[in-house]
Amino acid sequence: MDTQPQPTPTVDISQITVIQNRLKLENTAKSGISWFYWIAALSLINSGILLVNGSISFVVGLAITQFIDGLAMGFAKISDPSMATVIRLGGLLINIFIAGMFALAGFLGLKRFRTAIIAGMVLYVLDGLLYLYFGEWLAVAFHAWALWSIFTGLKAINALKAEEQPKTVTII
Repeated sequence: MDTQPQPTPTVDISQITVIQNRLKLENTAKSGISWFYWIAALSLINSGILLVNGSISFVVGLAITQFIDGLAMGFAKISDPSMATVIRLGGLLINIFIAGMFALAGFLGLKRFRTAIIAGMVLYVLDGLLYLYFGEWLAVAFHAWALWSIFTGLKAINALKAEEQPKTVTII
């Protein structure tokens, strides 16, 4: 039996580095853009807690949904009892729509639609300005942190898109 030596596998370190960098960028993008889901979910949880007369809320939630909850609760208190539930549920439906916009920004952002990410960030900045107006400093700080995380995800997506661009070589 004639045994031939097996070829020694060669490892291209530059390829491993490229793959590691790509995986890091993909993880950073996913981690940053997923904040939109947390924002949407915790805002709805805040609304649900208020709907059942709870007294706690998450600081990561949206100021606009809390504002709408307050308006709905106020109008429900001064309205006919038969309409109070309708008013409160109407406020919840508006909040579901708003939270849905943030969830959509997350969904499209994970598919690398940069415009959706930027639009979601602009809405979140505007929401943070509401907290700033009311002097809710912890919520403002949390908005800033979440925005930084989302921005980091956007930068990772930009880097991934740049990597995917075909490289052109000019031959003289």
